[in-house]
Amino acid sequence: MKDWIQKLSLIISIILVLNTSHIVIAGPYLNSAHGNNSYGVKRDVTELSGYARGNCAHCHEQHASIDGGEPTPSSGDASAFCLFADNFSGKSTGSYEQSDNFCFYCHCYTDATSLQTPNFTNYNYSRTFGGYTDSSIDSIYEAFNQNSYHNLYDVWDFAKTNFSSWFKEDSNPCCACHNPHLARRNKENPGDPNYSAISKPSAHNELWTQTMNDYAPNKYQAPYRHNSTTACEPDGASCDLNTQAQKTIDYVSFCQDCHVYDMGSYGLSHTPINWNTDKHGNAIRSRDYRDGQPIIKPPYDVTAVSNYVLSCLDCHEPHGSYSYKYLIRKEVNGNITNVTADTHDGWKTLCLRCHYRDHTGKPCSECHYHGSSNF
Repeated sequence: MKDWIQKLSLIISIILVLNTSHIVIAGPYLNSAHGNNSYGVKRDVTELSGYARGNCAHCHEQHASIDGGEPTPSSGDASAFCLFADNFSGKSTGSYEQSDNFCFYCHCYTDATSLQTPNFTNYNYSRTFGGYTDSSIDSIYEAFNQNSYHNLYDVWDFAKTNFSSWFKEDSNPCCACHNPHLARRNKENPGDPNYSAISKPSAHNELWTQTMNDYAPNKYQAPYRHNSTTACEPDGASCDLNTQAQKTIDYVSFCQDCHVYDMGSYGLSHTPINWNTDKHGNAIRSRDYRDGQPIIKPPYDVTAVSNYVLSCLDCHEPHGSYSYKYLIRKEVNGNITNVTADTHDGWKTLCLRCHYRDHTGKPCSECHYHGSSNF
């Protein structure tokens, strides 16, 4: 009798463990953009015809080559993580080819041959959250092949050094900011941070859903969407400070996971960035008016909030940009920018989106930059 009870207890324990594992592992993936059975991964080749949408096999091939002709991967050997192609070529600078990054095989829309069925777009931040529909950037692949971009080799090298507990030699640089098994479709739900597509490098196994209102309560004002003075980012539903702040992901804490480091060796000046002492961050505003005129334009209001705190993505694109440097957004606070050179005329197209006054004859960036005391 005693042996029977022990065996029954063991069977129940195994069932509970298996059931718990199913919830922990399968649940988040099935909720992700890649695992969803309606719009998840689906590589439409003959060998995968029997695999359901969202099946792991659309990215991971169990025996290095799912059609049995091993090894098929372009490197001539099985790829890390059993992927159908190599994760990252190690190319040190753009422009990038599709084969340089595994993610480009699907996140390319019509800028290359996408393996995903059906094909899909990934617009830039200016369009998705800023409403700038004139943008011609339709894919992540295209975004990275612009004048200014997050250098994939530098991202890979930095993550390998600073987040080595999980980021390894064979990891993909995109995974420094995205967990492909957790990332959701924020682009389809721009006003709901629970659909975030990002994970902090220091917390790779968690979806990052904290909002700007969590980071800076009552201090974050979302900027206008394109050509509007009543609709603000990220979804255009209103311009109410607290309402829109609770919809905007906390990109400050996210970006500071890396940019709090000195990145001079990667060619990034004015680093580390300290948002607690930066004038566009938590530092106290020096003045409200100049020559009787407010120093900032609507929707910012010097009489309403004593110290606004900006999000990094109010000015910067996350993947790439047309600008000569610094990933400057094409659309900022309702209007377009044109920072194609380090000139007065170029920079004022950015700074005058939110400020009334500019200096003549020299670029704004000569005196005003992250960490500068000249404000």
